[in-house]
Amino acid sequence: MDVQTEVCITALVQSKSEQQHHHRRQLFGSSTSRIPNSGYRVDSYKVYFNGQLVEGLSASSFKDLGYGYAKDIMHVFFMGKQIKGASGSSFQVLAGGWYSKDFMDVYYWGEKLPGASGSSFQVLSGQYAKDFMDVFYAGKKIQGASASSFKILEDGYAKDFMDVYYGGKKVQGASASSFKVLSNGYAKDSWDTYYMGEKVHNG
Repeated sequence: MDVQTEVCITALVQSKSEQQHHHRRQLFGSSTSRIPNSGYRVDSYKVYFNGQLVEGLSASSFKDLGYGYAKDIMHVFFMGKQIKGASGSSFQVLAGGWYSKDFMDVYYWGEKLPGASGSSFQVLSGQYAKDFMDVFYAGKKIQGASASSFKILEDGYAKDFMDVYYGGKKVQGASASSFKVLSNGYAKDSWDTYYMGEKVHNG
């Protein structure tokens, strides 16, 4: 039997606290295939994630979604573990990979996001997102933020009709109506200057 060529490009899809790396590997001339930019490997009958068999994931209807997600016709998996209750037929990973949803529910990095509506949920920018009622940042609801008037600014800032936010947290005392982003983390309103969400105190 001829020796077949294997070309490997590696990086590790790590734990939730190490969310930036992905395992990459491609196999050529083999009955086994690994999806690029993914830790999943598929053969004729089974699916593996980082070398471990993924129980319950159908190889025949397997689809790699990126960012550690995969699904078959019925089920959804994250980092090789099934997301209980998620619908394989309607599940989709949203822009950036932090959020995902099916027809009913929303998920943040593989965990269900309580209270979020799958039907109206949308990613705004980065980790900012909203549904028809609430605004979210990094998988947590921004208390008091208005979904209908919420607007993404620059440099991590955002605002609604009343308040200003930086990194998902309210900028204390900032005036939404007069707030303007300057550059390099700086911003101002009619009265004060801010740097990375904090008021700059002169003197």
